[in-house]
Amino acid sequence: MVSKEEVTEQPYNQAIPDTCAVKTLPFRRSDGTLDPELAKFTVESGILSWGQVLPIYYGSLQEKLTNNANCRLEMLPGGTIMQHVYTYKFAARVGDWKVRRYYSNLRAGDPWDPDAEKFQAGWVVCHDDIDPLDIVQRVRAIGTRYGPGADVLYIGRYEWSYHWHNPKDPDFEEKFRDWAKSVLEADDDKEIRPFPEEVEGLTQEQRIEEKQKIALALHHKLEKGLLNPKRPPKEDDIPTLAEHISLLEKLLDSETRIFRNAYMHNILHAISKLKSIPREDEFGIKKRAGTLLDKWMKLLKVDPVSSPWYYVAPSIGIAGVRQGGYFIAMDAENFDLDFVKAYKCYCEVGDMTVREVVFSKGEERFGTYVGFPPLGGDEFAWLVFSGKKHQKFDADELIAIVYDGTYEVFQGLYHTVEVEADPREA
Repeated sequence: MVSKEEVTEQPYNQAIPDTCAVKTLPFRRSDGTLDPELAKFTVESGILSWGQVLPIYYGSLQEKLTNNANCRLEMLPGGTIMQHVYTYKFAARVGDWKVRRYYSNLRAGDPWDPDAEKFQAGWVVCHDDIDPLDIVQRVRAIGTRYGPGADVLYIGRYEWSYHWHNPKDPDFEEKFRDWAKSVLEADDDKEIRPFPEEVEGLTQEQRIEEKQKIALALHHKLEKGLLNPKRPPKEDDIPTLAEHISLLEKLLDSETRIFRNAYMHNILHAISKLKSIPREDEFGIKKRAGTLLDKWMKLLKVDPVSSPWYYVAPSIGIAGVRQGGYFIAMDAENFDLDFVKAYKCYCEVGDMTVREVVFSKGEERFGTYVGFPPLGGDEFAWLVFSGKKHQKFDADELIAIVYDGTYEVFQGLYHTVEVEADPREA
């Protein structure tokens, strides 16, 4: 059993430097149970930003706040998909906001078995005065319909996350990179950690963990160096990229979970399918990636992965940040380079498991990050309003957000929200 005080004091991510002004704090105990006092943050400014890093940055440049579904939304012209324009920030009820998982009865086994494993469909983020189960019921009634209805605004898959783009600026990602240059370049310039065999005093498990970090770093460097359509590799880049391939060849002889947790099959497949790579005759990067992929897929047949999440890789994208697979809600006043630095340090390291933290600056907790292993493209949200105007702004008052990162979209017969009470006190 872990006390609340012990949870608070435990360092969550040692990769975040002490000089970083923004920290991350977990809100689950070591046994996985929720600590309701930690699973909350405060909106003081009255404006809440939401989404992923790029849409939030876009919203930080906009003057307008988005209102609810009873207002006419601007639809992007052309194409065959429904896509609207948002500013990704709302007038939100001032005070504490809480974070809760919600579950669907869609299960592998008997959907009516109360003891069967629950299927987590997503999260509810709502003001502390609001019952998250009431929010789930309101959203179920709307589903995936656009238009006025019950003060619920549906956010479709093409309006954020993996599919998002600035509708008026095709170079927006490059401009974000320029703005966040100091943070992103510091991350890109990190040297690959030394192989654990070269480090004394490590246990076998620690060596495996170190190799997993190396594999993930190599994934990001190869994706950035070879798979950026706006920045194709130059001849001078190839020797360093070839060294990264050599390290992968060395890692493949280790335990399979090292490659598995870095989603290495996806990056190798993408490299092997490139039309051309400079100096291929000299370094053979494309050919070597194909050989590594063949070996890795044979190992996966012997030691397969059961989770369907595994076979879609996280994408860092042109802008240098992940495009989807996660959701952020935060007080808009705290979005700055310190926040992006903390996001990069925590949210894009390690294996892609379900993660939940709140962001803090000093004693102030101002936002939350929740994320699934990335499914690769289709995520949804619903924004719920009180039906009243905000106390500070001439805008509709937001009281809750529902995030679905699994494409469940309320297809289950019923849904539940994790209990508010501490299970040890029930």
